Amino acid sequence: MTVTPDRPGWYPDPLKPPTQERRWADGEWTDDVREASVTVAQASPATSPETSSSAATSERTSAVRLLKTRKERRDEPRSTEAAVAGTGTAPRETGPDLATDPDTYADADADARTEVETAGEPEARPARRTTVVLVLAMVVLVAVALLEAAYLWGPLEDEPTVSSDRPVLLSRAAERSATDTAAKAAVAFSQRSYETYDEQVDDAAAMMTDDFEKQFRQTTDDARQRFIDAETQVTAEVAGQGVMTASEEQVEALIFLNQFTLRKGEESAFTPFRLKVTLIDTEQGWLVSDVEAT
Repeated sequence: MTVTPDRPGWYPDPLKPPTQERRWADGEWTDDVREASVTVAQASPATSPETSSSAATSERTSAVRLLKTRKERRDEPRSTEAAVAGTGTAPRETGPDLATDPDTYADADADARTEVETAGEPEARPARRTTVVLVLAMVVLVAVALLEAAYLWGPLEDEPTVSSDRPVLLSRAAERSATDTAAKAAVAFSQRSYETYDEQVDDAAAMMTDDFEKQFRQTTDDARQRFIDAETQVTAEVAGQGVMTASEEQVEALIFLNQFTLRKGEESAFTPFRLKVTLIDTEQGWLVSDVEAT
């Protein structure tokens, strides 16, 4: 281990202790050297070669560090002045020699590893952030799909209502079936013969609701005798039909009829007219609940 002198003078050179001396001044080793006036005694026989070698290496390393530091301090002003004078730019700072300074090398190696680890973090963070965003997007899409399904087919489904903007809510097949029923009913209660009057009234009444059947029978009962006495025969045929409004509970259909009336002793009369037939859905199917001439 190198002993630092406490006052100026000539001391064994840290680089070559047995053969050379170096002057110590102003708290540091100078470049002045000379031959040693007294040879330093050899290491004690009790000291092992490995210990001597380790001590010598440590002393040389310490001495090199001290001399290098002193030389860098002394050369730094000249290097700075030369750089400024030659290029007009500030000199580049130089770090310690890693090859001759093991401590500095270890520190630099640790700093390099830290920089590498730190440099990798910004790349990992965006990757994690992207994954989180994708997961959140998938969750939102699934929630929207479930909500839409609930509105279309589930408990949140809107009950359709007939309106001027949407008068028909049935499928084309269901709409046609209801309209055909309305046309058949219109023919049934618009035509009859004095010969089969009661049977035709019963057939027409079977296509009506109970309330409307009562109204219909009251009308036909009042006209029955006059109809039979005049030997009247009335036939009707459908000229056209269409749906006005339609839902699962009720359908309003417009039926165009051509009616022919023949009485005893009179010529046949032709009368075109149209009926608005209202049907409602019941356990027996579509039944007429109202008829209105238009």
